[in-house]
Amino acid sequence: MGFWTRWFAAWSRSPWGPGASILELIRAWDGKETLVLPDDAVESSSNLRFAPGALDGIATHHMAPGEGSNQDERVQAILAAVVAAGRVGKGRARRVLIPLAMDERVATYADALIGALAREPTAVLEPLRDGARWLVKTAIHNEPLKLGILLLGSTGAQGDVELLLTLARHDEFTLYAAVAAGNLLPDPTDVWWTMARNVHGWGKIHVVERLSRRVDDRPDVQDWLIRHGCENTVMPEYLACLCARGGRLAQALEAGRADDELLDGACLIFRALAGEGPAEGLDAYEDGIAAARALAGQLEGRCDSRGRIGAVSALHEWLESPEPGSNQSEGVWLEREAAGWTPQVRAELAARCQGILRSRGGAGV
Repeated sequence: MGFWTRWFAAWSRSPWGPGASILELIRAWDGKETLVLPDDAVESSSNLRFAPGALDGIATHHMAPGEGSNQDERVQAILAAVVAAGRVGKGRARRVLIPLAMDERVATYADALIGALAREPTAVLEPLRDGARWLVKTAIHNEPLKLGILLLGSTGAQGDVELLLTLARHDEFTLYAAVAAGNLLPDPTDVWWTMARNVHGWGKIHVVERLSRRVDDRPDVQDWLIRHGCENTVMPEYLACLCARGGRLAQALEAGRADDELLDGACLIFRALAGEGPAEGLDAYEDGIAAARALAGQLEGRCDSRGRIGAVSALHEWLESPEPGSNQSEGVWLEREAAGWTPQVRAELAARCQGILRSRGGAGV
């Protein structure tokens, strides 16, 4: 490869290459139409396409943390390149950093990077700050931007949160912005809540997972979790148990007549809980029996939509599966009985479900 070919390849992959930075694109985005990022054009040549944030979502939820002897070497090389790139006028150093940042997905070494930064003194972190901000403001490729966001979370200041809120609007970067905000702020709850309300896919999953564990003294966020927190375009099952637990679902349903929005949110959560998907389901929900009884009470006479019928049908199916005599049934129901799902409780709730479904003309039975 000739010099000019190598130079153009590096230039076209650099933050100052053709087109606006990702930060500028997201700032101008209305949040409604699909935002096409520069890297999407490269991926479009492949038959396999992933939704924004999907690759990182799959890696963080279904793969073991990255291991390997070269992680520390990679982190140190990147940090050295960032320090050099942060210096004004160091164009060559910047051209070195970008290919290095694009060589491997940031998710594979993110934990090692954050751990290394946590061990560094302030004197070492300060030179990294300029490089981090430069990446965040100028990157036109996904991985260098993710690297910049993580670095900013460990080296920046509270004034950088506005940048994080902007970038978090896109599902591809929400995870990194949420992690960075968590490192920058003593209490990131409100920032995470804002982020969660602006995304709908993998980004929402990542931030609600964090938000749901910080709401003990936040009834406003608890209420949002059970009304709107579970819904996402990937799988509600990822968030159902977290929203039920964090949002105090059983207590909310027991408190009195639920309004339609609360009832529909609860039904979505129960459909996902009973589905026993890739995350914790009804077996893991400590208040599952109380919530199921309260939901049945709320739905008697109000089971008037597909979502509500689906919740009752899903609960009824869960109560009667696995079928007696199957290879799984004995062990499963012994565990459930120990958690309070006795034959009497199951029979009571199954009868109530059947009654609700019969009142709908047999739908779902």
